Amino acid sequence: MYKLFIVDDNPLERRGVAGLLEWQTFGCEVAGLYASGSEALEAAEREAPDIVLTDVQMPAMDGIALGARLREDYPGTQLIFLSGHDSFSFIRGALRLEAADYVLKPVRKPELQTALEKAAARLSREREAAAERERLLRQAGVDTSEAPDADDADARSYHDRIVMQIKRIVAERYQEPLTVQDIADELYLSLSHTNNIFRRKTGQKIFDYLTAYRMERAKALLRQPDSKIYCVAQTVGYANKSHFCLVFKKHSGRTPSEYKNHYA
Repeated sequence: MYKLFIVDDNPLERRGVAGLLEWQTFGCEVAGLYASGSEALEAAEREAPDIVLTDVQMPAMDGIALGARLREDYPGTQLIFLSGHDSFSFIRGALRLEAADYVLKPVRKPELQTALEKAAARLSREREAAAERERLLRQAGVDTSEAPDADDADARSYHDRIVMQIKRIVAERYQEPLTVQDIADELYLSLSHTNNIFRRKTGQKIFDYLTAYRMERAKALLRQPDSKIYCVAQTVGYANKSHFCLVFKKHSGRTPSEYKNHYA
């Protein structure tokens, strides 16, 4: 049974969402209703939720900030954002955090059900990948109780191989709409385990490494005189030119046009 949190500063909406679905039908149980992001984070230390439904607009800590903290501390937690505004900045934040879905308010049962099914499907894939990983390790004669965390030569070698494979996948597939979940699936590992290994060995999140790799490839393409920004965006894995421009400016301090003109 997946543990689910509902986070919303409006008590009526919080209780309304809680009563909207038969949660057990989807293999879920509502483990807590919380009025703020800080309350949810404190409870997450005790409950370790599998799915968090959170309102975006909340005082002190909004839903995007809460999602970022959860993604940092509990990488396997699936996020579903709720919002009364279909704004690009909200969608951008949800995409960056690889949310399972986002649902516009007032929340309707079909949309919430679809979002929950996506989140549950991701969790199911992670568990299947973890089971497959353990099976492969047992076939290789590795002690699965120690391989992920043991501080010995075999474990370090195992982690190094995983990091090398992640970097290989990024180099080979950065032009696709590649996500961290896709990388974990290819390695038959859970999302959280893959993230933890990479961060432990490199000090960097996989998502940040993928973004930096794409931006460096984009810079090389933009330095070519006949390059077009929309073509560069598509070439490095961004279907949306506006999203690419925002990410590029955040990474380099310049818009793609400014960067291209500098090297013209």
